[in-house]
Amino acid sequence: MPNKVCETCFFWSEMLAQSVGNGVQAVCLAPDGPRHGEYTGRRDSCPSHQFPPRDNLGAYDAPARMSAAYD
Repeated sequence: MPNKVCETCFFWSEMLAQSVGNGVQAVCLAPDGPRHGEYTGRRDSCPSHQFPPRDNLGAYDAPARMSAAYD
């Protein structure tokens, strides 16, 4: 089973990210997350971690998920 780190979390943004040094950070979109709205590193973790649904549409804000909402 994958680790419960930000890079595997459904709420780790695919649209709001930045390159920092040799890594990437993305905004946490977990509604009840302790770091909601903040940039987090891929290896950070929190109690609000949630694995993505098995529909293969990506993260919470993935373009594929947004377009599927209008189908």
